[in-house]
Amino acid sequence: MKYNVRVEDKQKEGVLFSDMKDGEIGVVLDNGDYQGRVVQRHYDTVISIGFPSGNRWSHSDSVTLRVRLLQPGDKILL
Repeated sequence: MKYNVRVEDKQKEGVLFSDMKDGEIGVVLDNGDYQGRVVQRHYDTVISIGFPSGNRWSHSDSVTLRVRLLQPGDKILL
């Protein structure tokens, strides 16, 4: 008997905006207009970094975009 087993790597799949902690920085993974954007959580808002008139998502708990959280030593180009 064979079983299909998949171990879920949350960091590989990304986390929802609502799972980000205040101050964390990540890169949007979802396809679409926001893919690749660097964002930072600030209280209940997620803000795009590096845009002259950045986007922000208030009430980030209701946003379904996923991000890969940056780890110490990760380099980003803005």
